[in-house]
Amino acid sequence: MKKNYKLKLLTLLPFILLSILLIYFANLKDLATYNIAFVSTGIGIATFSISFSFLQYQFSPYKALLRSISNRHLIYCYAVVFISVIPLINLIINKTYVPAAGIFCIPLLIYGAILLPIISIEECNPSLLMEMSLSRNNISRYLNEFKFVDKAAKEKSEKLEFEWPDETPLHNVASKYNTNVISNDPFALLCNVVELALKNGDKKTYEQAITIYFILTDLCVNNEIVDYNSGSRFGINKQVSDTFEIILTQVVAAKNIPLLSIIIYKTGDFVKEKALRQQQATSPYDDLIDIMVKYAKTALDNNPEFAIYISSLCRELSQKGIHDPETGERKMFFSLHLASFAKYITIIGQEAVLKKNSDVLYRCLEDLGFLGCTAVKKNHFNVIIECLQGLVQLGREARAADVKCFWRHCSLDMTDHADQRIEWMVTWLPQVPEEDRGLLAESFGTAYSRLYGKKLIVSIEEIKGELGVKFTKSDEKHIENYADGKYRKTVDYSDFKEIKEFKLY
Repeated sequence: MKKNYKLKLLTLLPFILLSILLIYFANLKDLATYNIAFVSTGIGIATFSISFSFLQYQFSPYKALLRSISNRHLIYCYAVVFISVIPLINLIINKTYVPAAGIFCIPLLIYGAILLPIISIEECNPSLLMEMSLSRNNISRYLNEFKFVDKAAKEKSEKLEFEWPDETPLHNVASKYNTNVISNDPFALLCNVVELALKNGDKKTYEQAITIYFILTDLCVNNEIVDYNSGSRFGINKQVSDTFEIILTQVVAAKNIPLLSIIIYKTGDFVKEKALRQQQATSPYDDLIDIMVKYAKTALDNNPEFAIYISSLCRELSQKGIHDPETGERKMFFSLHLASFAKYITIIGQEAVLKKNSDVLYRCLEDLGFLGCTAVKKNHFNVIIECLQGLVQLGREARAADVKCFWRHCSLDMTDHADQRIEWMVTWLPQVPEEDRGLLAESFGTAYSRLYGKKLIVSIEEIKGELGVKFTKSDEKHIENYADGKYRKTVDYSDFKEIKEFKLY
């Protein structure tokens, strides 16, 4: 929706034409006796139209979006007032001009009575306000102000940080970014629109706000004003993710499943679009997935279908990155971060174990299994290891929590289902380049050993003229030792109550 200035001007033309025709055909001398009526009628119409237009604000469900009356509305009101007093001015200067002034001004004032309520409705229209926030000038103004405020806040923060490299714990070394308060912040506007739309049950405005959030994200993140050198890029990334978390929290609190599905699925589509340009593993897009995973953990009780969708989304994003990798300077960074999507699936699965939701747990095992197969086919070491890690850990935790398979036709334990997915992966191992098979075979052997608590060795050997996988089982307990200086830790995987998650290499 736009302000349609051209349409307003075209609508004004008939009223101007009417004024001219009335003056042309009127007998101005006979109308001189009605001078007071012309003056009072004009002022009365102006008073009504202005009062009625301000009344529109009171009935608007989105009036909270305005901090004050808009300058645009005030300008139109001043124009109506000026036109209404033209007959009065003529009465003072030369009363013989009053009839002509009154006849000319009254149609224009009638137009004003129609126009002013429309203006007030537009100024409270959330669609119009959101579209205005996306203009090039507004975006540039916001980013320049954000850059300035962010720099000032960081300089102040640095003065107040009393840290020494060898006397500071690791959790306090991480970068700190301030949440800056900016006037006419488009992200804050979207949060307010979503809050009011949820309150008013306005699905159309809510959906538009979600769509505009993603458009605004692209406009800000990809703007040339935002750069890494000044550090403002990191601040904008945080602004994007913080806003998304606020909006998602508002929608979850509303307990409206159809509206919740809109933001979940639109976010999935948005990040998938970024995956077409190998950006799914970079900020702020991977931050959105992280926030969705946090929600998925809470959705298991009431909305498990959303948890399943988010798990599958993580698998798809990682698979897309494996099949269509980054080839530029970010190649190593991109490859490492693809494994985080497998970790997200594991996190959802671990919550499913705690909630004893074997249905969602089974879907997580499926996603890890299929993703793991893709990783082995493409020899993507980081994702292979993370998938193995997740399958083993979920199998061990499910066994310790005594989580049964949800399907009544299946007699397998969830640990067996985890084993099946590892077996899917290992069948592709002979296709891995020879120089990498040995290391991966050792990792698969460790994974099996951890899952069943007995030592098992995986090797790639020629079987009947073809490369195949050989399993050498043992009754020996699988025990791993860890050392850190004078400290020693032993993890006995034959103890099925032990569910310590130990990094797999």
